[in-house]
Amino acid sequence: MVLDGENFMQEVYLKQGISHFFQCSIRGGTTVRIVPTGCIDITFLYSKSDGYMRAVAVGTFLQYTEKTETEDLEMFGVRLFPGFHPSFLKYSMVELVDRIRVLDSETFSERMIRRMQETKSFYERVGVFLKEFTALEDEKEEPFGKRELLEVVKETIYRRNGLIEIASLEEITGYSTRYINRVFMAEMGFSPKVFCKILQFQHAVEFLNYGSLAWSYGKMDDNLPTKMADIATFLGYYDQPQFIRDFKKYAGITPKKYLDMVSDGNYRSRTNSSDFYNRFYS
Repeated sequence: MVLDGENFMQEVYLKQGISHFFQCSIRGGTTVRIVPTGCIDITFLYSKSDGYMRAVAVGTFLQYTEKTETEDLEMFGVRLFPGFHPSFLKYSMVELVDRIRVLDSETFSERMIRRMQETKSFYERVGVFLKEFTALEDEKEEPFGKRELLEVVKETIYRRNGLIEIASLEEITGYSTRYINRVFMAEMGFSPKVFCKILQFQHAVEFLNYGSLAWSYGKMDDNLPTKMADIATFLGYYDQPQFIRDFKKYAGITPKKYLDMVSDGNYRSRTNSSDFYNRFYS
């Protein structure tokens, strides 16, 4: 989205199941590239031609996908944590895999959509979303049974960046691998192994986008790898061929070509990022 859109802004949040907020403009005719994230995006699309805003839920795609927009759009989005599913969404994770679903008033707060349309400032939109989102999430029931198991598995995989043997989840949860796979597939629409692969891929993308900034919390680290073979090992891949094969499956191009694209497209300079809400509303 940084490279395919214009005037990209983001606000990293990392609370309440929310990774970050983002906003950008998409010109009609632009082909937007979509890669697997393991996340749900709640996105508000404002059509500049008819002045109408609609809300959609974008589920995780399991392979590289392209979508061409037919009109000029202003987009405000909310990226949730990998595997996090808001209780108020009527669509399950399974129903959102490889799909974009329109959110109607029964699924979402109609008041939120109306206020989003009336609000033009990025930070005001963040505030509107947080207020409505918090109210809706406060109404949810506590998870139990299979849902509780699912949350433990997702949190464990997420905490380890996808670098975990699925069999080791048996010791952590007390349930068999077969049962864990069955519950995960039924609730998420894909296996724990695929979830691990997607998270590992997302960390690879983060490293290639930001390098040492992403892995040393803003402090340059001369010990970080620069050669692709060393990067593959650093990111937990068995070897460079596996890294290239898995990355190409999800991104549509090799890590080297992606890195060239990030460099040629001035990725970092195109990202207007701040810490406004964490500084003033923590």
